[in-house]
Amino acid sequence: MFIELTDHLRCPAEHDEAFLVLLPDLVEGRSVRTGTLGCPLCDRRFTLRDGVFDAGGAPPAAALSPGGGPLGPDALAPLVGLGGPGGYLVLVGPPAAGWREMAELVPGVGLVAVNPPAGVVDEDGLSVLRGGRLPLRPTRCAASCSDGHSAATPDGSPRRRAWYCRGCGWWGRGPCRRRRRST
Repeated sequence: MFIELTDHLRCPAEHDEAFLVLLPDLVEGRSVRTGTLGCPLCDRRFTLRDGVFDAGGAPPAAALSPGGGPLGPDALAPLVGLGGPGGYLVLVGPPAAGWREMAELVPGVGLVAVNPPAGVVDEDGLSVLRGGRLPLRPTRCAASCSDGHSAATPDGSPRRRAWYCRGCGWWGRGPCRRRRRST
C-alpha cells in the first residue's frame, strides 16, 4: 500500500469519521508491505499483509475477467474527468481488473483497487484495499468507479456504477453537478 494513501483512509466502523494511524513493520520504498492500522476512536486494529489493507467483510474475490466489467478503461477514463496528475482514482470490484490500462490513461493519478477480482494484487502503481465498506474518506479521492456490488460507500449505502466528485460531493452517473452547472 502506497504510504501516502494512509491520509485518505478511515475507520470502517459506524462512528464519526476517523483517520487511521499506521504502524508499519516493513516498508519497501514508498510501499508499506506489513503493519497495523488502528482507529483512535474505537481502538479497532487492522492488519496490513502483502501490502493489502483488509478491513473485513469483503465479498469473495470474483474471477479475473478481461475488460474489467461493462466499461473498460478507455470508456472510464474520460468519464472520471481526471485531466492532470494528483489525487486517487478508486476502482471498486471488476473495474480494477483494467488498472494497468487506466494507469496509462490517467498518468500521475494514484490508483486504488477496492475488492478487486482475484489475481489483482498490491504492486507498484496500485494499492489494494478489501472490506465490506469502503475504508476511504469520501472527500479525499478524486473519483471512484464501482460495480455497486463490491462494497458499500463510507456511509454504508451500496451504489451501482457510482461516480463521486470530490468537488461537490455528488454520487451518481455522468458528470457531477458542478460541471453540469458550468456548461
